[in-house]
Amino acid sequence: MATMDDILYGKGMTAVDRLDDDLGGGGGTKPMNPSEVMVTIQTSSLVVAIIVACAATIYLQFVLVPLIMAYFVTFLMAPIQDIFEKRPYVCSGKELCVTKMADVQRWELKEDGRYYLLADNGEAGVHEGMTQENFKGAGTSISEEQHNQNQDRFAAENPIADFLATGKLPHIVACICTLAVCIAGLAGVGSIIGGSLGAFGANELAKEACTCDVCEGTMKIVNGKEVGTPKKGIKLGSPGFCGRESTLNYKLMTSLNNLIDTLEIDYGMKIVRQLVCPPLHTEKLQVTMSTTGDDVSFKIEKIAEVMKRPIDWTRVTDPDKYNNMTGTGNLTVGCKAKELFGSSEGSTFAELTAQIAAVGVVINDIVLILMLAIYILLERPEGRTIQGDHLVAMRIEDMIKNYISLKTALSAGTGVVCGGILIACGIPMAPIFGLLAFLLNYIPMVGSLISSVLPLPIVFLDDSLSETAMIMAFVGPIAVQLYVGNALEPAVFGASLNLTAMSILLGLTFFAAVWGMYGAVLSVPILAAVKINLHHIDHPLASAMLKMIREDASFP
Repeated sequence: MATMDDILYGKGMTAVDRLDDDLGGGGGTKPMNPSEVMVTIQTSSLVVAIIVACAATIYLQFVLVPLIMAYFVTFLMAPIQDIFEKRPYVCSGKELCVTKMADVQRWELKEDGRYYLLADNGEAGVHEGMTQENFKGAGTSISEEQHNQNQDRFAAENPIADFLATGKLPHIVACICTLAVCIAGLAGVGSIIGGSLGAFGANELAKEACTCDVCEGTMKIVNGKEVGTPKKGIKLGSPGFCGRESTLNYKLMTSLNNLIDTLEIDYGMKIVRQLVCPPLHTEKLQVTMSTTGDDVSFKIEKIAEVMKRPIDWTRVTDPDKYNNMTGTGNLTVGCKAKELFGSSEGSTFAELTAQIAAVGVVINDIVLILMLAIYILLERPEGRTIQGDHLVAMRIEDMIKNYISLKTALSAGTGVVCGGILIACGIPMAPIFGLLAFLLNYIPMVGSLISSVLPLPIVFLDDSLSETAMIMAFVGPIAVQLYVGNALEPAVFGASLNLTAMSILLGLTFFAAVWGMYGAVLSVPILAAVKINLHHIDHPLASAMLKMIREDASFP
């Protein structure tokens, strides 16, 4: 049977036999020793594995995205479930609702992944006839699996007493209560969104009908429009603060259409638009029929009046060219391009089905993610989401749990503060913008920027706002986002992430390009998990990659 030396150096030969051989290549190359060969093989294998993993993230997107998002949602729901079933419950470093088992037989999880038995007096105690033999695997130290089995056995044998003593619910009941709390929270968010949209729509309809609260006194006709007297502190818009022209939707559509006209006229950009022409007054035609023998002839009069169209001189960019065309009977005289925004007469069937399909995809993703999250919750052991006693898996779970908890708290605070500022400034749909600030803050770097820009069109187009309110609505949310993103988050997360800004940006770009919005949300947890794995891999390539993504080498 051939040995490795036979393969590398020839049959019956070793590395010592080949030291004096001149095996150099024509370009000055030299043969590699066995360790170099093995390193080359390992490195090549790792590169191939990385390429395969990257390809799998693309082609297995339909499986990976819902599953990883389900784990993400599970980490959001896990703290609620722990309130119902984890005993003792640790809050701000204090143990609450301590069970008999935790009081007498206090188990501490060490870095080796095992639970060690501790007590106040340094010895395992006995309480009400309960000894260590009551628990499978009890002793000086036990594995996490044995520890979970002991807790499950204790809860199964004493569910009612445990509930009465500590308020601990059975696992299935805790899962149901967790889902009920989440559904109630989502219903509350839905009611906030619905109420904000309803109030905004009612206010816009009132403006269009000139019955809004910015008008008072009697109405009068100005330039053919019915307007009223503005209240104190309300700026008079143009052409009026009541009527269709005063609504935010009309102002926004007008601004966008003016932008299109500027791009076409001032910058020479050609945008294909439908041509809208005045109607032909065919009722002015005079047709006279005459017969001569077997011949029938028709005489059409007043064609010039029919062809005459009103001219929109604001759309005529070359009056000389137009004057030369007046006598040619050109049918495009007086026509203008259709406005792209605000002039839709409805959706075609294809457009309607496409919109329904887009909404259906979102609903399908949400349902699938929630179903997977519910299944993970049902199988989740008490206090942990990832089962097993592997040290790397435990560190990854602790890191993800810490990141999601802190990120959720900071995002919620950011949303509340930004929404409060906009509400104080009188911005329409302020609660919705606060909710968007909360959700978009999960996207690193760019999410806060997007949430700060979203309210600006309404801020600058609403004539009812004072200058002070506009400035506060513009500066306030941006200042909050800058403080949270550049000062508060780095101080709170500290060394828990330990990722360079460039690695976060590259990870965000890659996962957003591959998985879309879901990838943008998951980029930081995935990158942090990769960093932990690289830290525990003893290989030069892993060390080199770790140096590129880790900010401080003194922290793992």
